[in-house]
Amino acid sequence: MKVFGTIEPHVNYIYRPGAYGLLTREDKVGIVKSPLGLFLIGGGIESGESEEDCLIREGFEEAGCALSVGDYLETVDEFVIVKGSLEAYHKRISAYRVEIMSCGHAQLESDHQLLWMDKAEAVASMYLRGQAYLIETYL
Repeated sequence: MKVFGTIEPHVNYIYRPGAYGLLTREDKVGIVKSPLGLFLIGGGIESGESEEDCLIREGFEEAGCALSVGDYLETVDEFVIVKGSLEAYHKRISAYRVEIMSCGHAQLESDHQLLWMDKAEAVASMYLRGQAYLIETYL
């Protein structure tokens, strides 16, 4: 498994497994813009939730879109200290191909926006290097 980020000594990393989707349209990749930065659509898995269920829930929450979860791609780990906070995470990022089935549903996270970006721009702009790697590898 590929690992990104630096493990800082004496930092307590919170393990946070998540499911993320590689969403494509023509030659663009779907990226979610949040107050923290740019991410693949998806997020942390809630208790009792499957990776696929997490992706479906996050599609509604972040973009107001119903997603269809396709093929599993890869899992990577990333160690990250959140900008402007004392929070540190060991993120386990499981990636899948996803497609939009429909949009226009109630979006719960109003500070999130779905953007369509060129591959090179997305790779250079991602908050998490592991997600940049997934875009570069699978798009």
